[in-house]
Amino acid sequence: YLDRGLGKLFSTLRSFDWYSEALIILVSDHGELFGEHGHMWHPMTVDTVEELINVPLAVKYPQGKRAGEVIERRVQHADIQATVASHIDEKVPTPDGTYPLSKPIERITISMSNTSIRVTSPDGYAIRRRDGTEDTFGDPQSKTIKKLRDAEFPDVRTSSGVIRGIEEVDRVEQLKALGYR
Repeated sequence: YLDRGLGKLFSTLRSFDWYSEALIILVSDHGELFGEHGHMWHPMTVDTVEELINVPLAVKYPQGKRAGEVIERRVQHADIQATVASHIDEKVPTPDGTYPLSKPIERITISMSNTSIRVTSPDGYAIRRRDGTEDTFGDPQSKTIKKLRDAEFPDVRTSSGVIRGIEEVDRVEQLKALGYR
């Protein structure tokens, strides 16, 4: 379905002779679990694991610039804004800690869900959960830990006002307290 839709979009851009000049960015908002970590899809109570945060990102620059280039370093969604801004005008300010995808900068990235925050540096990562627990993996830099402790949890609510994932965390804690888990 997506392939057909993108094919129609690209055909339309080509019919107006806009394709070669277009900056096109395709990205997913999150990954999915297919049995990894004992879960399916993207449950709100799972830590921000690789399968959920390592998502597809494809960029087509105008006139075939950078064609075939593969970026192996970690980037973040916020870098898309910096990429578009740098394409329009190199002097356009972008949010702190964001860089155009074309700049080869290794840096710390932050991934969040309603129940956990993950800060990843080139050497490792750390996770903080709403219940106050923390874990580190690899050898995260000290500024990784500082960013983790400074980060605030999002307050993403459904249309009914519920913060998705929190009610499940509370339910699990209540079951543990009753000896059921």
